[in-house]
Amino acid sequence: MWCGMQGLPTPPSMWIRIIANAAMAKCQLYGLARFFISSRTQLAISNIVIELHNAQLALATCKFLQTVASSGVSHLCLKLRLSSDLRAIESPEDIPVVNSGLFYPCLQKMQVKSAVFFSTEYISWTVHTLNSAALTVLDLQLDNRGSPSWRLILPHLHMEHLETLYIDGALPINTIFCFLLHHPSIRELQIGHFTRPGFLPYAAHPPNMDHLEVLAGSHDYIIPLLARGLPALQRLAVIPDHPSAIGLFLDSELRGVINSARRCTRLQELDIALPCGYIAQPESDSFFIVDDPQHLRTERSLSNVRTITIRATWDADKFTLSSTHLSVLNSLLGWLDLFPSVRHLRIVEGHSVKLDADRRAQVTQLYRACPYLEDISMYAGDRHLAECWKREI
Repeated sequence: MWCGMQGLPTPPSMWIRIIANAAMAKCQLYGLARFFISSRTQLAISNIVIELHNAQLALATCKFLQTVASSGVSHLCLKLRLSSDLRAIESPEDIPVVNSGLFYPCLQKMQVKSAVFFSTEYISWTVHTLNSAALTVLDLQLDNRGSPSWRLILPHLHMEHLETLYIDGALPINTIFCFLLHHPSIRELQIGHFTRPGFLPYAAHPPNMDHLEVLAGSHDYIIPLLARGLPALQRLAVIPDHPSAIGLFLDSELRGVINSARRCTRLQELDIALPCGYIAQPESDSFFIVDDPQHLRTERSLSNVRTITIRATWDADKFTLSSTHLSVLNSLLGWLDLFPSVRHLRIVEGHSVKLDADRRAQVTQLYRACPYLEDISMYAGDRHLAECWKREI
């Protein structure tokens, strides 16, 4: 390929799909491994995505992945196209200790998008690679096909340079707290979907995260971390991890997060994502209604917040906006006034939102209610609906 072609530049990225047929996939894996070995001194692709269509060839796949990790790649993403029935980790004995002497100093970012790479057939390679790389970013935002046993796996991971962690799946609070205790350099932490730990008490003390600048997750994880004080925190995102939480129940969670965040004197961005069921009912927006004396509201202490984002639907692909969403915008009029320094408001809604006359009128009302607000942006999913409205002077 590139090795024998003088003058042909090395591509910055490569996407590799391992086909489903077992015999053909095995030949493909060995052929690709030989290619990476033969071109190791001449080819340095910085970004490689590998998508498996057959997870049964674990031995051949792990040997190939080891070759890729040794190639000088800096960003490696692993995906699985189809579901797999490989055995999940059930005990500490399922995670063997590997001392191969291999190190991957160039590998700085790794994304593992499937729980299959934490099955008994792949766990040895995965744990060794994560511990042997110079990772600063680890993305474990998995698909919906099951969750690894983080309680057994995370204690085996030690990444001294780690600065960013995204993680999904069933995640006990004690487990993540112990992991964070041994990774104090983390600056960005997102504990995402399917992670709700329930209401069981936790024994581990929340760690001190003096370098944490960005925190996203459900209130179960956020509140204990905020209680320890996060002196460097600049952005806080509240993610609803349980669609059934609506009405006053969710109100109490949001109030708890806001109350715990008041010690974060450097906080500049507040991002609140509401589940569909919450905003589908006009009576369920009480969190944003200022029905008590404003000087008693905890939000007043968040005087450094400059940007507020309200995600009016957490799953835009499965929800259609209705007129009841106008009640949420109406309720924001008094609530935003509690943030004396807010300059920018972002509202993210479903894909069917329309900029009709009523919505434009609400924009005008927001500016009147919030004298320091400079601009309002409205989005529909990932698509920007219109140019940002700026205050007319």
